Amino acid sequence: MDRRPISHSRLIFALAFCASLVILPGCSSFSLFGRDPEDERIEAMSDTSDVQGPLERMIAWTKKTDHEELRRDPRYYELGRDEYKRAEQIYEKRDWETAEDELKRIVKKYEDYAVKEDALFLLGELYYQTKRYPEATDAFAELSNDFPSTRHQRKVSSRMFTIAGIWLDFPDVVSTTDIQLASNLDKATKMSVPEHKRDSWDPTLAVPFLPNFHDSTRPAFDTEGRALEALKSIWLNDPTSELADDALMMTASHYLREGDSVRADEYFAALRQNYPDSPHFKDSFILGSHVKLMSYEGTSYDGTRLEESKQLKESALRMWPDSELRGRLKKELEVIEEAKAKREWARVEFYNKKNRPDSAAIYCREILRLYPDTKYAESARQFLATNEISSPEAKSKSSPRNWNWSLFPRLEKVPEEADGSSEGSSSDENSDPPPSASPNPTPTQDRPYDETGRVKL
Repeated sequence: MDRRPISHSRLIFALAFCASLVILPGCSSFSLFGRDPEDERIEAMSDTSDVQGPLERMIAWTKKTDHEELRRDPRYYELGRDEYKRAEQIYEKRDWETAEDELKRIVKKYEDYAVKEDALFLLGELYYQTKRYPEATDAFAELSNDFPSTRHQRKVSSRMFTIAGIWLDFPDVVSTTDIQLASNLDKATKMSVPEHKRDSWDPTLAVPFLPNFHDSTRPAFDTEGRALEALKSIWLNDPTSELADDALMMTASHYLREGDSVRADEYFAALRQNYPDSPHFKDSFILGSHVKLMSYEGTSYDGTRLEESKQLKESALRMWPDSELRGRLKKELEVIEEAKAKREWARVEFYNKKNRPDSAAIYCREILRLYPDTKYAESARQFLATNEISSPEAKSKSSPRNWNWSLFPRLEKVPEEADGSSEGSSSDENSDPPPSASPNPTPTQDRPYDETGRVKL
């Protein structure tokens, strides 16, 4: 047995090793017993390796979606072609289940390659042929999103338009004959277009949040909403197609039947602005002016809708002078003029109730100036001529002498009238003279306005 004494260097090494066993467990990076879970959690919370600024996010997105870089790879157009041809052959044999599985596999396997475009389109066609229309719209929407300039877009637009028509039960677009002429604005704002009658009534169509479990050709929820989305995809993804204006017109007609005049006005406006060569262009003017009247809220609200409707009707008269609707448009313009005069008369009534006849007279003059042929013009003349106020105090305040003459810079203050007769005077000597009396009578002068309230020039 070797009993040689331990050297000094070995003793120091042994002591250093023991000290390391005591110290190192406190350091998480060199622990012999594993890392503390709490330290790992804190480190994960404070990790900034995944934090990216705006520039870093843009660079990462560019690297991920740089199709130009992928297209430089010769395999971009070649990979998956053989598998797609086999799936296409299975599709032509009408083996729908097998073809669907193959096309789904190709779409997932070759997500970043050109074959996905054709596979998505053929998958959508498969769903369309088997009348699984919700799945078809999803496949076509994914195709348009991943390949905005796809060569299949015209066919996709046609399919989406047909599916939307099926879900909406092929409604006819609203025409000018569906809108009856209103004798006044109150009737115009309450008018509605005849509702499209379906062949069969289904509660899941009437109530959007009711689930549909019995008809695989329709979505589970909100069939009409999904139909409107299909129409929207047409003019967004293929705005130059022959169906884009038809999709806008069908959407506007749907909202018009539903009584949503504001949304209908938006789509009629889009049709007027973007498709001047459309066969629906004329109807977009006339129906657009009608929905603006329907959205008018009354004299207590903004009157912009009235003015916009008037401009559309006047534009229609100028563009189609020989139209059979010319007489009707003129009558509707008269209805609008009556409504605008009614807005001014509402101000007259307001200031009259506030005991401000001077302000009421200003709006009476506006009615006579702007709307002399309306029924409110006669009421304005009568008010200016009689100025009938219930209380004597209000009558004294309504005297022209107390008006704010700064509003009429061309007029001068009317001098007090002299009345030599004793009519209306009191026999009491101590009583104050009537307002018409003057201590220094002056000759009677002509008033600067006539009995109708018009200013004498």
